[in-house]
Amino acid sequence: MNFNHGERIIELAAKRFDACEVFLTSSRSASVYYENGELEGIEQSGTSGAALRAARGGKLALTTTSRPEDAQPIVNAADALVPFGRPYVFGFAPYAKAKVALRHAAEVADVTPAKLLDIATRAKTAIREALPDALFSGGCAITSGELAILTSAGQHCREPFTAMNAAFSASYNTEGDFLQVGASIGTTGIVSDRDVDDLIATAVDDFRSARTTRQIESGQYRVLFTPEAVSDLLKPVLSSINGSNVEKGVSRWKDSIGKRVLDPRVSIIDDPADPRGISSSTFDGEGTPTQVRRLIDAGTLTGFVHTRATAAATKMEPTGNGSRSINTSPSPRTHNLIMEGGSDSVSKLTRDAEGGLIVSRLLGTFTSNFLAGQVSGNISLGYPVKGGERTGRVKNAALNVNIFEMFQPGRLIGISKERRWVGGEYLPWLLIDGVVISAR
Repeated sequence: MNFNHGERIIELAAKRFDACEVFLTSSRSASVYYENGELEGIEQSGTSGAALRAARGGKLALTTTSRPEDAQPIVNAADALVPFGRPYVFGFAPYAKAKVALRHAAEVADVTPAKLLDIATRAKTAIREALPDALFSGGCAITSGELAILTSAGQHCREPFTAMNAAFSASYNTEGDFLQVGASIGTTGIVSDRDVDDLIATAVDDFRSARTTRQIESGQYRVLFTPEAVSDLLKPVLSSINGSNVEKGVSRWKDSIGKRVLDPRVSIIDDPADPRGISSSTFDGEGTPTQVRRLIDAGTLTGFVHTRATAAATKMEPTGNGSRSINTSPSPRTHNLIMEGGSDSVSKLTRDAEGGLIVSRLLGTFTSNFLAGQVSGNISLGYPVKGGERTGRVKNAALNVNIFEMFQPGRLIGISKERRWVGGEYLPWLLIDGVVISAR
């Protein structure tokens, strides 16, 4: 990426606008993917581009280009659009140094499509040998690149980014029953052979446990949620700390800073500096330095996540959480969401869930009313617990819960010491009592 292209855009834009910001990015990606046992594709691509946000007369325009070396057209486009733009009520980032330090894994850029194919094929072979009647799907991908942000207020920052992902699944489809079980990992570094072995073992073990189906009755159950399911349960929390919802006045917690909102055992941190997290960065998408922040500390709300715009609208300070792409305006989002672990082992929590369920995956939760605390969906992968073990897979069951009620003393029974990465979230297992399950 040529940093001079951004400087040229800023130079031209500064002559026409009251304030301006340039977001530059370039990236290279490669991926390999199998579908139902067949090699579906090997792809490699590269992209680059720039976005200009320009303000004049209290109005803000956003324009983009895939040719950042050609500065004049993107500036002309902003000039034409700015009279029709949204209100400009904040300020672009001033010069500031990074508050966190990161080591970026430059070696990810050297991973070839041939290496990705080797990893995916090894996983396919291992899962096929362990589960002869299952179909393998999955693959690997890498992304590497660089982004930069320049503002007329003086910020000039740039940093590389890397990511490597692997996801493998086993499935079968018989009359009246479809099963797909898998495991995945994402990291800013290299996915190791041990990581691949762990993914294979998890997919095989979960598939074997899920082969036999079990019917359950509707009722209230003690449920152990795995980190994958906990990620869904946290959606109302993320909605409530989102600066955009605070600005609109629709967040349940808009006036709750300093108040206890959840069980005192619950602490949640936004950590942009964790080297394992796929969303680690030293600056956000607006050039604001990121920082490690405790959002919920021992059940007490201590902060929201803001862009520069939502912070200005709510008379708060920017938090370095402006997430964006080339084609979108920044929106508030956490970096690496870390939920602190508890004092119980997963094996103990499994024993304590006797007669209840382990829920690993939910389907259709996107229709839930997160602002009201609701999480509802079908249980796409869940297991009855008997004798401290998973005993088959539940079918035709769903749950509908309110997280603001469940994450309270008396309902939240235990939090595991062990945690696992789910995308950009590092989460424990949670044992919750009185979960209403509907079944047919």
